Amino acid sequence: METSIIKANAKNRLIAKRGSIKPFVIDRKNFLFSNTPKGATASAVTFSIIQTAIANNLNPYSYLSYLFTEAPKMAANGVDWVTAMLPHNAPASCKAEKKDRGQN
Repeated sequence: METSIIKANAKNRLIAKRGSIKPFVIDRKNFLFSNTPKGATASAVTFSIIQTAIANNLNPYSYLSYLFTEAPKMAANGVDWVTAMLPHNAPASCKAEKKDRGQN
């Protein structure tokens, strides 16, 4: 009985991991259609930021808006903006509601 429970839990974890990789696999194919290597890199970085926001229970749109408005201000003032912009330092306005969590 215990062995079957352990196997079921391992299978569920594997399925959960596959589910978190699926968006990357789909977008990886889209990166192939970028016109330049720099364009593909930019797409991959943007995708990574969005997926990191989702994994940290942030609304991707709010988080990107926050990054694009605040990072230049911090950089101009000499603040360590990279550390300040990490998801765990995001303001409450970037937090996702439960219904927003799965949206891409």
